[in-house]
Amino acid sequence: MNYLEKKEESTYKSGTTIVGITGSDFVLLASDKKGTMGNFAFDLNAQKIYTVSDKAALGLAGSLGDAQQIIRLLKAEIKLYEIERDKTMGAKAIATFLANYLNAHRYYPYFAGFIMAGFNDKPEMYSTDIVGGFGKVDEFTSIGSGSTFAMGVLDKGFKKDITKKEAVELAADAVKAARKRDVFSGGDVVDLLLITKDGIEELKK
Repeated sequence: MNYLEKKEESTYKSGTTIVGITGSDFVLLASDKKGTMGNFAFDLNAQKIYTVSDKAALGLAGSLGDAQQIIRLLKAEIKLYEIERDKTMGAKAIATFLANYLNAHRYYPYFAGFIMAGFNDKPEMYSTDIVGGFGKVDEFTSIGSGSTFAMGVLDKGFKKDITKKEAVELAADAVKAARKRDVFSGGDVVDLLLITKDGIEELKK
């Protein structure tokens, strides 16, 4: 048995559904609320979207412990960046730092993937994998065990001129569709974070 197999066996696996949508003047993250440990749903009110600055947030999929450690690191680095440069760290800079950090640990990996969303002069969204691969998301994306089901809803419902209200409803519908068919996604509500030039608004559906 190699190291990765040992690491995977010893890590609490977390199924999830994270959805991200980008509009002309906003970016949106949504998640389900079920935390799993193997075939046991140990938490039906799990937090899977975290703010890392006044106008940036992460949606996470994978090992909760690994993801939370990354988030703590990011918050510290963002704060240090702002102190040293007296300006806000942009979403692309945060995503680049995250990707570089994950890639540097690819032989001792963090078992977590992320959707990075933020707003500086414009809305931006990026996705990363466990070894630091990342790319810009222009419209929408989904990660986690329920992403296949969510993407079908997003493919059908997304439009170029989507409004904030429409995006909130679409993201919630996508998570609910995954929650219905993916046994590792669940919870009673859908968590949403709407990020605009004015900051971050927390919603539930």
